[in-house]
Amino acid sequence: MRIPGAVGHRFQFLSDSVPICAGHCSDSTSGSIVGTALLSLYLPKLIYAAKEQELRNQLSSSEERDRRHEAERRRQEAEKRCLEAEREIARLESIRINVDAFQPAVKLGLMEVETSLKDFKRQELGDETEETWYRKGYRDVYVGVIQMPLKAQLGIDLQKVRVWPGQGNHLMVGGITMTTTADTAQGAEWKLNEVRREFIKDKKFVAFEGDPFDSRIMQLSREHEQQLRTRLKEGQDFRVFETGLIRAAEQVLRLMLAPLGKNVSFSGDAVPESQELLAFLGDHNKRLTAKIVDLSKVRDIAETASPARPSHRFVRGDSRR
Repeated sequence: MRIPGAVGHRFQFLSDSVPICAGHCSDSTSGSIVGTALLSLYLPKLIYAAKEQELRNQLSSSEERDRRHEAERRRQEAEKRCLEAEREIARLESIRINVDAFQPAVKLGLMEVETSLKDFKRQELGDETEETWYRKGYRDVYVGVIQMPLKAQLGIDLQKVRVWPGQGNHLMVGGITMTTTADTAQGAEWKLNEVRREFIKDKKFVAFEGDPFDSRIMQLSREHEQQLRTRLKEGQDFRVFETGLIRAAEQVLRLMLAPLGKNVSFSGDAVPESQELLAFLGDHNKRLTAKIVDLSKVRDIAETASPARPSHRFVRGDSRR
């Protein structure tokens, strides 16, 4: 190939665009041509090497940003799961019912009565002696009046209360019965205790004679007092309070069962498939405990995944209800 201005010289190209002198070039011309050739050959590689490192740095920065964004997203998701678990644990704790608090007072006292009860008893002793033409008829009768000061606690027995599921969100409650605890330790005061002979004429009571020293009086008085104490123990003399007390008991049970979020209704008699109130509440708490344990595991895993998160864990003084 011939080059203008280079008469008598012959060139060989190193590449398509860079000629190399093959003949009679001067040293300066030859050095310039070689430098140009080398620069043309290696400059793209140098530029590429510089750009490659820059691109690697940019790619590394981008990947680092992506990793940080993904780590932050995961941290936020873990924190959200942790907060949701804590809220649900707090909600479940709020619907616990402290059954242990009711165990010492299963006979729930709702009303206190302090009074002095006066009891009268008349008891015929044996058969009546018929009237004759020369004497009146008569009969022997025990008459006793006893006064007894007392304090009585009226309430309900929680162990006898029964519950069962109703329709929809209803919870049925039945078996509410009044209980009484009477304190008669002050003793009885006798106003009257004697055996009388009542006289009969024309089948009508006309007169009587009292004998406070009759030998039967002691035994009859003792029986009278024992009957009164038995009646008080069984609450027979407090039935007048029963209607009001049952209504008060229903209000107390509504408050007791309010954490369940049920519509509580009352029925006089329990059904066969009913369950004791305290046993029902115990089962309810067991189910809550199992859920709380599972949620606590979820919360702990979430806290591990989000170590930088400040703790707002729900704490109760008494977890048993």
